[in-house]
Amino acid sequence: MDESTRAMNAATQDMRDYALYSTVLVGVGTFLLFVTLGLTYMANRAAQDAVTATREMGEAQIRAYLVVGGKKIVNDYLSVIPEIEVKVFNHGQTPGILKKLHYEWSYDEPSGVVPTYRNEDTQIKDNVVAGGEDHQFGTTNVHPNRPYLFGFIEYEDVFRKTRTTRFCMKMTIVSADKITSEPAGTPAHNHWD
Repeated sequence: MDESTRAMNAATQDMRDYALYSTVLVGVGTFLLFVTLGLTYMANRAAQDAVTATREMGEAQIRAYLVVGGKKIVNDYLSVIPEIEVKVFNHGQTPGILKKLHYEWSYDEPSGVVPTYRNEDTQIKDNVVAGGEDHQFGTTNVHPNRPYLFGFIEYEDVFRKTRTTRFCMKMTIVSADKITSEPAGTPAHNHWD
């Protein structure tokens, strides 16, 4: 073989080696590109999850939390059956729009996994209860033989989410001008979301 043929063969083998190196490096680069895309996707998902968690925490901090209460006696001390105010308190920072209010008295402590209510006693409302405020919605008599006051309120917060607060308490007449209350019923009767 002459010198020129040897030189062409050596150059061809060098080109083959360079093509192999180039193909291997392109393969490694493509693999690293897919790894980078996968890691970018996971970082994007983590960022979305962080934004969702932050939004939920922010909403939980500023949304309305409506609860029912009422122990203030509003009638005179000579009345045989005390009458108390029924108030809805907003322990949140933003207003809540009260949609439904239901309360009733019972001889026995409410029980069961799912609370049941008489639909005819449900009051449809459209009142705004400002953050940190309370709103009186009426009065009711406290009967010594029906000490359990229970019910629910349904309201909408500023994020347009419908929320429900259930309550159950035992009211005890201590004297003509004093009533105490304590939680009663099952966890389902005192659940809120």
